[in-house]
Amino acid sequence: LLDTVGGGSGGGGHYEWRLDEAQHWRRAAQPLIEVRGLSEGSHSVTIRAVRGGGGGGGADAVPVRYAWTVDTRAPDTSIVVYPSTVTHLRSAILVFSGSEPGATFEYRLDGGAETALNVTAAAAAAAPAAGVAETWLAPPDNTSVLHLYDLAEGAHVLRVRAVDAAGNADASPAVHKWIVDRAGVYGPPSMPSDVVAGGGDQV
Repeated sequence: LLDTVGGGSGGGGHYEWRLDEAQHWRRAAQPLIEVRGLSEGSHSVTIRAVRGGGGGGGADAVPVRYAWTVDTRAPDTSIVVYPSTVTHLRSAILVFSGSEPGATFEYRLDGGAETALNVTAAAAAAAPAAGVAETWLAPPDNTSVLHLYDLAEGAHVLRVRAVDAAGNADASPAVHKWIVDRAGVYGPPSMPSDVVAGGGDQV
């Protein structure tokens, strides 16, 4: 939306604009420029006001420039550190990364709701919540570490997806499956050999 003093406010003035590195200026038919069909990548629009002859004439010597990036591609997600397929530990550390710098992450544990991994000093210092704690982005290599606690015995599935700065989310999240099995941690139950049964016989 154009709002430059002297451009379109009477006296034959108007606005001109050009997209990216175009050499020629285009006259704006109205104070609203709409650009369609942009390719992926960086773009810019440069705008100048041109005064009519009654106002001394001439184009603005310091045009206004606005730059932005078109990004429709979602980042890829990888889990680079994860628990063993079968483990006796009820806690786990997982490390994952995205293919785009600055991506944030969302995870889903055992089919639960997606949770954003927002990194704040307060969150990092907070006491571990049931199941999830201490999540953060680790610059500059775009890696996030997730700590899981108090996992129930049995099968678990963690899905992680990266989300870039434009809001594009990985449509094929990274997945890791593992089993918490504590059956062999303490060994099978045993009975002392000198226990005497009720009838007086030694067991």
